Amino acid sequence: MALKYKIIKQEVVDKVGITKDVYYARACDRSKVDLNELSKLISRMSTVSRADIIGVLTAFSDIIPSLLTENRTVQLGELGTFSLHMKSDCVDSKEEVTWRCIKDVNIRFRVGKELKNQLKDIHFQRVDE
Repeated sequence: MALKYKIIKQEVVDKVGITKDVYYARACDRSKVDLNELSKLISRMSTVSRADIIGVLTAFSDIIPSLLTENRTVQLGELGTFSLHMKSDCVDSKEEVTWRCIKDVNIRFRVGKELKNQLKDIHFQRVDE
């Protein structure tokens, strides 16, 4: 199966103020897989029931936030790693750095090497509208 993409046109203004059109590729025709469908797919590949898989995946999604807020990194084998990252204001001295400097906290996911390698051989299919 190929990853489908479409061509997107966007107007940009260059450094001297001239507007021009640029084009780029964007993935399209995506569909979501919800917890029920995911549990059915996993159940077909294993001896575990769909209900048990739903229970494990629900518990997994419940435990991740508490582990991250305990300043822990969650590594999922070859799948990848979840961790928290923060953005803060810059100040002039160490004494000025407080929790008030922290402006944003995000969850990051770093893809594992094996998963990255599996995506290297991806094929693409242009979809014309």
